[in-house]
Formats: sequence, C-alpha cells, structure tokens
Amino acid sequence: MPELVEMKRLASVILFLLLASLSDTFGQTGDSYRKVRVEDLLTEAEDHYQVRFSYSKEIVPYDELVAVQISTTSLVELLQMLEEQTQIIYQKRGSRVILNVDAFAAEQEAMAVQVSAQRATDELQSQDAMLKEANLAEKQARSISVPAEKEQQGALAQQTDHLRTQEGDKEVVSVAKIADADHQEELRSERAYSEELARLEQDQNTSVLQLSFVPVPRLVEKKLEKNYHLSFNALAGYSGNLEGVEVGLFLNGIKYDVYGIQMAGLGNYVGGNVQGAQFSGFGNYNDGIMRGLQVAGFANINEQADAIQLAGAFNLNRRISRGIQGAGFFNAGRHIAGMQFAGFFNLSLGSINTQTSGFCNVAEEVDAQVSGLLNVAKKVNYVQLGVINIADTVAGASFGLLNIIRKGYNRVEFSTSETLYANLALKLGTKHFYNVFQVSTNLKRNIDRTGPVWGLGYGFGFFKQIDEGARFNPELVVMQMHENRLRNYNLNLLSQLKLLFHFNKSKGVEIFAGPVFNYSISKVYDPENNIYGSQVTPYTFWNKTYYREDKPINTKGWIGFSAGVRI
Repeated sequence: MPELVEMKRLASVILFLLLASLSDTFGQTGDSYRKVRVEDLLTEAEDHYQVRFSYSKEIVPYDELVAVQISTTSLVELLQMLEEQTQIIYQKRGSRVILNVDAFAAEQEAMAVQVSAQRATDELQSQDAMLKEANLAEKQARSISVPAEKEQQGALAQQTDHLRTQEGDKEVVSVAKIADADHQEELRSERAYSEELARLEQDQNTSVLQLSFVPVPRLVEKKLEKNYHLSFNALAGYSGNLEGVEVGLFLNGIKYDVYGIQMAGLGNYVGGNVQGAQFSGFGNYNDGIMRGLQVAGFANINEQADAIQLAGAFNLNRRISRGIQGAGFFNAGRHIAGMQFAGFFNLSLGSINTQTSGFCNVAEEVDAQVSGLLNVAKKVNYVQLGVINIADTVAGASFGLLNIIRKGYNRVEFSTSETLYANLALKLGTKHFYNVFQVSTNLKRNIDRTGPVWGLGYGFGFFKQIDEGARFNPELVVMQMHENRLRNYNLNLLSQLKLLFHFNKSKGVEIFAGPVFNYSISKVYDPENNIYGSQVTPYTFWNKTYYREDKPINTKGWIGFSAGVRI
C-alpha cells in the first residue's frame, strides 16, 4: 500500500511538470500566466506574428519580467498587456512595430514609488524624533508639578507640529527633484523615439529610381510618399522627396525637400527646402530654404536662400538670406547677410552687407552701397559711393556729387575773402565727406557793364580732429566766374584749396578761418584794356598767358584767406 501511494505522488509530479512544459509554448490557450523577460517575449512574438520590433534598449525595459497570459493570441492584446505592466507603448509601421515608453506614466509610477519610500523613511525619522522628545518630556515631567506638565505637553505638541511641517517641506522638495529628473528623461526618450521613427519611415519609403513622362495623377499619388535617389522626367515629373539627382527635359517637381541636384531645361519646383544645387534654363522656385547654388536663365524665387544665386533677370527672396545674389536686372530680398550685384538695381527690405548695381541700390540698413547713379538707405554703417546718395544716418562717409544725409553734416555758410568779398555756401553730407555748393561775388560790375561779377561753384570737404578744441577742415572748390557778361560760357575757372581751422566748441555756430590757395585758368578777354585772363585777382604770384590759334589761355596763382561762420 505505501508503494501505491508513492507511485500516485510520483505520477502527480510528472503530470504537473508536463503541463508546465506545455504551458511554455507561445499562444497556448488557457487562463494561466508565465513569467518571461520582455526581450525574450518580443523575440517569440516576431516569429509568431511575423513582425519586427524596433526599440532602444536605453529606453525600453527589455530585461524586465512580465506575466503573460497564455490564452493571448492577438498581437494587439499582447501589446496592451505589455503596456499595462511596463508602460511600453507602440506604433505600427507596416510590418514593423516601434516601441517606446510612455514617459508620463513611467514618471508617475516612479514618482509614486519614490514618494512612498520617502514618506516611509520620513515617518520613521519623525516617529524616532517624537519618541526622543516624548522620553525627554517624561523625564522633565517627573520633576515638575502638574500645571508645568500640561505646559510641557503643549510645547511638545508644538514641536511635533513643527517637525511634521519640516518633513512635509522636505517631501515637496524631494518630489520636485524627482519630477525634474523624470522630465529630462522624458525629453531624451521622446527625442530618441522620434529619431527612430524618422529613420524607419525613411528606410521604408526610399526607392532608387523614378521615371516619368508626364505627371499621371494615379502614379503621382504614390510617388508623393516616396524618397528617390535618381529621378528622370522626360517632359515633367512630380514626386515626394529627392535625395540624389533629378534630371528633366522641361520641368521637375518635388513636393517636399531636395537633398542633391536638380537640372531642368525649363524649370525646377520644390515645395520645401533645397540643400544642394538647382540649374534651369528658365527658373527655380521653392517654398522653403535654399542652401547651396542656384543658377537660372531667368529667375530664382525662394522663401529664403542661404546660397549663391545667379539669374539672367532677377532673384527674389521673401525672408532672411545669406550669401550672394547676382542678376542681370535686379535682386530683391529681406535681411541679407551677404552681397547683391545687379545690372540695374538691388532692393533689401532689411539689412545687407554690400549692394552693387549699375543704376540704383535701396536698403533698410547696409554696410556698403556702390551704384552708377543712386544709393538710398536708412542706415549706412560704412560707405556709400554713387552720383547721388540719400540716407538717414551714415556712420562712415557718403561719396557722391550730391549727398543728402538727414542726420549728417548740413550747414549754411557765410564767408569773405580777399578775392570774393561775399560768399554763400551750402554744405551737405557728413563730417567725413560733404559737398559744397557755393555762389560768390566781388561786388564789382562786369566788363560789359550788364551786371555784377559773380561765380557759381561746387566742391567738397571733410574734417580732421586736431585736439579737443580744434579741427582741421580742408575744402576744394571750383567756380565758373562770370566777368565779361552776366552769363559767360567761355572757360573762366577759379579753383580754391582752403585750409580752414575751427576753434570754437559750439555745435550751433561754427567760426572758421584759414589760408586759401587760388588758381585761375581763363579765356576771358578785355578788349578795352587788351588784357587776357580773369580780372578778379587782387595780386598774383605768377601770371602767364599761353597763345594759341583759337584763343589765348591765361593762368594765375596767388595765396589769400577765407573766414566766416556756419550755422
């Protein structure tokens, strides 16, 4: 009989082990559970459900044990069970399943565990402190009266409340530190997860070659979700992304981004960004940022270009740009950290480094402007060079025949000299360089007795600071003198080099004086006195007449002075 009992017990053990081994088979029906590592479970699931799991071991708890219900036959049910126990979440991409951790749920669980542990520790410390205080109070109570004992109990209660408040504050600080650390971990997790998703989507949607004759709607819909390395369009094509080279006889179209080279006989269109180069016979257009090189026979149009742009007609950028714009007709942009050069004009609605054109430059703020005729800017950091320069402020100098600077050096001058007794001049520009427009007379009548002797002149000048109270102010002025009649068209020039000095510190009124070197070259003839040359000279250091077949030319030179005021 004992042998029969032993045999039954042995049979029971063998049956239990057999059932346990059968329960390890994946997908077996039943209500039992088994403990398995997450990584092993995923490996089994890949074979069973014919999927591939993608995850980072730095994020997903691959070594954690989970209890799996044997009756689970659905992949969704399995993943939901996994999420409940580990906070692992998933996203399905075709035959791939991307795994990540629900950072918020994991953060809440970790915080709850740490807070619970902290609370337990704090409670033990609090109880220990209270016990010590109670023992101390009991010892003191033995040596004092009953009223003192009550007072001691009240003090003990206050101390206990104070200890609890301090422990509560410590708990709040501890929770805040845990939350901040978990938040940083959440950000790292989300970043890695996003990168993994992007990489997988790119791998799945990339094809080597795309061929198009014309954009057929049914085919275009599929191509818009693809990335292509090589793209050839007989007439025209339209696809999703390009990471390589695209060649089209007429038109190339990309809905999203280009990383590579586009070449088209007529034009290239990109709905997003371009990083590389675009070449077309007519134009290039994209709605994003162009980085690289753009060459078009007619025009380049971008949202933003950080590139070299060359066009036969014009370049147009709607936002910030960096690089070089070169066009046969014009360039237009906003906030350009680079250079514009055009055959006709350049326009920048923001800041720009350098503008060069054959006709006109216009900018909000510019370092340097060079044009064949007109420069216009609100703020010039260094220099303007053109026939006419207009600006609000110029930190450097504007060089031109006419400089109109609103906040520049703009003065009216009244002066006298040994030659021309009354002079009225207008000074326009900056102290680094200004224009001089002058009208003068010696208050005498001309040779024909038809009016006064007078002259109209133009020149330029600048300032050089000598010390705090003195400034050196040289000027060069050339005037056409009218001596024989009211208006004289014969050569009769008076050139003056003025070396003026300013000594007053007043910004409202400037007083100046200095020597003047005069040089006259003239074809004027006085038949009454049989004299060749200008008669405004009071004296000369040299006086020489060169006789020629048409008319003799007389030259004279002398040193005089000039003094006056400017307001």
